[in-house]
Amino acid sequence: MSQMAATRADTRVARVLVAALVAFLAVSWWPAFGLPLGDSHEGRVLGQFSLHVANFWDLGVVGSSFGASWEPFSDVPYTHHPPLLTFLHLLVSAVAGQGLAQVKVISYAAGLCTIPALWWVGRRLGLRALPIAAAVAALVATPWWWVYGRLGLGLLPNLAMIGAVWAVAEAVTPRRVRLATGGSFAAVAA
Repeated sequence: MSQMAATRADTRVARVLVAALVAFLAVSWWPAFGLPLGDSHEGRVLGQFSLHVANFWDLGVVGSSFGASWEPFSDVPYTHHPPLLTFLHLLVSAVAGQGLAQVKVISYAAGLCTIPALWWVGRRLGLRALPIAAAVAALVATPWWWVYGRLGLGLLPNLAMIGAVWAVAEAVTPRRVRLATGGSFAAVAA
């Protein structure tokens, strides 16, 4: 088998492995998707977003301090994360209504999307497909990722920014500059 054929075969196997990792996480996270928010990091973070969403719709845009209101617990507006996450939760609630699934879907989807994004960044760095897939599999196998990966918005915006900057580095076009600007803004705002 030639070097090029081996590389193509390795890439296909790696893609299947990455897809299997995403499927594994989706299936293993599914039971937690329906659980109520508990006394955990996920419960506290998503509970905060739930409170912000409820206050936004109950108090209005300005009354809720643009989605940062902590009423009835505090009169001082505060948001634990930059505004993009709050705005994403508000957007989902505007389309799909308020509820536990609407709050969780953003974080869970971002966590699942982070897996292929990590593999893609490794490939862009010039690393071989299978070792990157193995490294991503090692990450997914950790209890840390199984719990905190569901709050995947910590890594995904940064990976989007890296990809956007790479696109500009390859060829500077107005569209790619806008892409890099948007990706960088998302990483900072998220």
